[in-house]
Amino acid sequence: MSEIYEGYDIDMGVVTLAETNQECYNYFYRKCKTAMECFIISERAKALERNLISAILAGWGELLEALERDSRYNLDDR
Repeated sequence: MSEIYEGYDIDMGVVTLAETNQECYNYFYRKCKTAMECFIISERAKALERNLISAILAGWGELLEALERDSRYNLDDR
């Protein structure tokens, strides 16, 4: 996981998955999906306007769709 977030650690604001194996890739996907599903009930969401929540969820959805197009994506990889 530290390799995935290395860009953030050096203040680049990017997540790199290029050299991530399938297991780690799918772990990352599952955590992103969980974050999206839990966001709506989070304290952070409670402080936002509804239209902002919708926009944030749409962004999560786009990310998940992009991740699903990768050949490493495997919903059954647990």
